[in-house]
Amino acid sequence: MFKRIEAKTPGEAWRKVAKFVMSNGEIVTDGKELLKEYLHLIVSVEKPLQNDKILKKFADKKMLEFMERNFLEATPISEWGYSYGSRIFDFRGINQVDEIVKKLNEKPESKSALISLADPTQDFKGHSPCVSVIDFKLRKDILITTAFLRSQDVGKKIYADIMAIGKISKLVADRLNVKSGPLTLIIVSAHVYKRDLKKISKLIS
Repeated sequence: MFKRIEAKTPGEAWRKVAKFVMSNGEIVTDGKELLKEYLHLIVSVEKPLQNDKILKKFADKKMLEFMERNFLEATPISEWGYSYGSRIFDFRGINQVDEIVKKLNEKPESKSALISLADPTQDFKGHSPCVSVIDFKLRKDILITTAFLRSQDVGKKIYADIMAIGKISKLVADRLNVKSGPLTLIIVSAHVYKRDLKKISKLIS
């Protein structure tokens, strides 16, 4: 059964999820690394673009900048051979944001307006994107965004993912001339690596 965590801002979500995983997660290994992991978590963020005092104090600015480039620019990440942005804006010649906007303009009640970030022709042999799908539902002139994540490094970057997906959501909402609403993450593996325990201890204390 999925556990649901609700937060107003990315920083609040980071703190709540980190605290929950540290308290309820199980110790597992990833290669030679130890981590605490909780399977099946839903995280809803009311205002995914709102900066807050938690992020100002604890967030890694380089991670925020990296994730924004990853989602919004087409330049490949060298270790991956692609970026999220390349698959969002030019996936085999398809701009998925353009297609989402077109679909929701033509049929606002559509249940099939989604961006796919997975590519089985490459990902089984290389890096599989943590964020697999970003889904958009237009209801009562509010754009509701849901992302499915196979994996989420809570200690390192959940707040950066939230803000970057929030920017994609706002981009779509602005082009539709509607309000960008809440963001929900459906996470299969929410985890904190041992190497980040000191930072997370400060965050949740």
